Amino acid sequence: MSSTQRDFNTEAAKWDEQPRRVQLARGLFDAICESAPLDPELRVLDFGCGTGLLTLLLAPLVKFVLGVDTSHGMLEVLEAKKEALLGQVAQALTLGPLLTERDRTQLLQLEDKLRRAKPKPTLN
Repeated sequence: MSSTQRDFNTEAAKWDEQPRRVQLARGLFDAICESAPLDPELRVLDFGCGTGLLTLLLAPLVKFVLGVDTSHGMLEVLEAKKEALLGQVAQALTLGPLLTERDRTQLLQLEDKLRRAKPKPTLN
């Protein structure tokens, strides 16, 4: 990981303007739909939800989505979007104030690893 940390709070306002980010969320959504049945009674935790690109795709198909992120700025963008969903996104929760700087760094590293991970083939 780079020694300079990204300021996701600052980047949040323009995050969705990058087409590759929207495409990545759509690709993740398609992969989830192909590999896991989405049930209207299902409750989903979207860890590292950012601005909710994936969260908002999942929300209409499940009971609710809990979006969790370390960036307050990202969650503010998600909160603004969720107004149109009439409660399908149950809550956007920031862990930021509850964590030490070391915790935040470790969570950001974990989020980065999860986003870069290649899905492993399953035995069906």
